[in-house]
Amino acid sequence: MASTAPEGTDRLKLAGSLDIAAADELRARLAHYVAAAAEPVIDLSAVEHCDVAGAQLLWAALRTAAHGNKRLTLTGWPEAMERAAASLGLPIGELPSEGAGGL
Repeated sequence: MASTAPEGTDRLKLAGSLDIAAADELRARLAHYVAAAAEPVIDLSAVEHCDVAGAQLLWAALRTAAHGNKRLTLTGWPEAMERAAASLGLPIGELPSEGAGGL
């Protein structure tokens, strides 16, 4: 998994595989990013593979942002992300319900 956040922007671009092998790094990166960004945006267009662990961590990032009164926007949903989200029954682009746990 690779990620870039250009200086002076709230956009984070994720690339490569978001899977169980990258879960610890992804969790830490998302937690730091969501806490630091005023208006977080995650670009998923360069994600090539995503398993259930990756999808769950993105969903947790959405919940974490909501608990911090922020709106996290996920853009560029590739087919790999759509399949992983669908396998969990997660509606793409819909914020999690109140009271759900975060990162």
